[in-house]
Amino acid sequence: MYSLMPFQRETVNYATKNPYSILALGMGLGKSFCALATAVETNSKALIIAPAYLRLKWKAEIEKFFPGKIVSLFKNDKEFYPLWDTDFAIISYSYVGKADILFEWADMVIYDEAHYLKSMSAKRTEDSHRLIFENSIKRCLMLTGTPIQNRVYEFYSMIALSNYNPTIKKSDFLERFESYVDFANHFSYLKEFDVYKGNKRVKVQQWEGFRNKEELKGYLKDCYIRFTTDEVLDLPESLHIDVPISYEDNPELLEAFEKFTAKGEETSSASNVKAKAALAKVPFTVDYVKNLLDQCEQVVVYTDHVESCLALAKGLGVSGITGQTDMKIRQRLADEFQAGKNRVIVATIGSFSTGIDLIAAHNMVFNDFNWVPGNMEQAMYRILRIGQKFRCIFHRIIGSIQDHTIIGKLEEKMKTIKEVI
Repeated sequence: MYSLMPFQRETVNYATKNPYSILALGMGLGKSFCALATAVETNSKALIIAPAYLRLKWKAEIEKFFPGKIVSLFKNDKEFYPLWDTDFAIISYSYVGKADILFEWADMVIYDEAHYLKSMSAKRTEDSHRLIFENSIKRCLMLTGTPIQNRVYEFYSMIALSNYNPTIKKSDFLERFESYVDFANHFSYLKEFDVYKGNKRVKVQQWEGFRNKEELKGYLKDCYIRFTTDEVLDLPESLHIDVPISYEDNPELLEAFEKFTAKGEETSSASNVKAKAALAKVPFTVDYVKNLLDQCEQVVVYTDHVESCLALAKGLGVSGITGQTDMKIRQRLADEFQAGKNRVIVATIGSFSTGIDLIAAHNMVFNDFNWVPGNMEQAMYRILRIGQKFRCIFHRIIGSIQDHTIIGKLEEKMKTIKEVI
């Protein structure tokens, strides 16, 4: 029989009582374990939707903690078929729109890394809302350690989904906020900025900050449970070390960041500037990591770009992990690192910052930064999680005055996000 930690038992009890829930446990606190236990204890047929590279991890976790349960793992939509003797079905977000037959079968739908549904215009979000509503799913659990990664309005999609419960009308949320724009206008501040496209000045609008906090908490009362790592685990205090390698001026980098902040998405020009700045820091970061390895056993190295990842990996004599790396290879490299077979692991933040346990290390080096605060936090919690025995140290390589400014702005955003969640 599996055992649950006190906060995990509270989470399972909450999810059982509230069939449509957001389980916002901090990274490393066992969200997937709690969701599986809820499915087993409610005798539900569960459809699990996860990022593609986490499908095998879900299968392994079911087999480890719930032996005897039958699992159907689908690699693509061509494999979908009517299910009979299955307890858990696993698919990736890519195929949600073609999974009607699986939604018809399921009693429960579990969304792993549910912040993947933050954009209401994304097809996977539209398909999810449609299929949950049309099939009157009995239970829907949304799992995320970072319900808001960048702006308050990202919460809208998950709260809307939680109000589709066919048996209980939770609130007037859907009537009051028919779109994320209504939600954003009410719980954030709309601001206007001028940005330049070439020599042309363009006015853009965006939402910032957070207001009407108590009202939002009221809408979350019966659909949201949150535990942070600091609250429930006695982990050693972590430390951030900024490592300046240059205070050169790079105004293009700050301009690219401000464009990203204004638009909410990275333009190709901004990405190019950012990637170039990341690549310029690689030689120093390689030397820094080599020196660090004289003082500790293992180090995790992150960058936000493929080119800098491959250059870092080459300089450190290891295989770099990017979005193009096969899922099985990613897991094998993580397992080998955990077993102490490799002293360094190098990866892009986007390819290796969720669903991976790297607590064999307590030092992490950021060659450069992802401009979404939630993504940075996800990466950090690869080592700051259950089982970590040592103080975690996060080394941030600063390559320009603008790098320092951007780090400060990201920290300000994270403070705002933590007020909400």
